Amino acid sequence: MVFLFLYSFFIHSEIVHETTKGHLQSFSYQDFCNENKAKSDMLASVVSRDEIECFNEKFKISDFCLKKMNPDSPLIRYYGLDSEKKVYCEDAKSVRLQLDCGQLNTSCRDPKDDCGKLKKIYAYSLDLAHGYRVDDKLHCLFSKTEVENDHL
Repeated sequence: MVFLFLYSFFIHSEIVHETTKGHLQSFSYQDFCNENKAKSDMLASVVSRDEIECFNEKFKISDFCLKKMNPDSPLIRYYGLDSEKKVYCEDAKSVRLQLDCGQLNTSCRDPKDDCGKLKKIYAYSLDLAHGYRVDDKLHCLFSKTEVENDHL
């Protein structure tokens, strides 16, 4: 019994996704469709990773979340869930990812490139600060690049 538990623990690897000062907000499909001035929220459903259809009109989830979230805190993730009839928008100051090489189509041959691909899903409005490989793990750190103006 213990062997089975340990075997499943080591075989099943999870993605570590940590945020700093993150907030997750949810909105009903009704709110989403009304905000986009759709005719109705009846038959609303997710049609792609970044689109929800409200009564035969498609609207971007990212545009909605950018309007709804605090402009001082970067949008990192957004998605719709048909099972809950909700749109989720998440912001954060930074994101740290860790996953096994090979997960989510990562090869780890070029960690910065792999992290750049994951940015669209996990750190939408953030910049890649570090992307590196340690053993068979890909590590990505995303944060907002601060523009310094020392000449003022």
